[in-house]
Amino acid sequence: GDRRRRAWPEREAAEAEARAQLDRCRSAHASELEELRARMSAEEARSLRELSEQCGKEQAEAAQAAEAERGSLRRRLDEAEAELEEARAELEASRADLASSRLSLASLDAEAAAAAA
Repeated sequence: GDRRRRAWPEREAAEAEARAQLDRCRSAHASELEELRARMSAEEARSLRELSEQCGKEQAEAAQAAEAERGSLRRRLDEAEAELEEARAELEASRADLASSRLSLASLDAEAAAAAA
């Protein structure tokens, strides 16, 4: 029994040391965990920024491409309208020629009728 009593304070000291070491480990791991969390948050923020920038670039490129396409379509429309105006002018000229030809034909018909009479 005497030996047990003497071992008791040593055992308590050893347990206290073990608890202290465990607390130090927990504290160190908690610090490491916080540091990792902070690093992960920073990395996530950086990734989100990069994604946002990339999306912004892609959006700007898409808008630029759409504007170029609109410009191209506008030019084609202008060309088509010019061709249409040209065709209308040719049609009017053809109608005028046709009217003139009809007048000439009517005049010839009248002359032929007069000559036959």
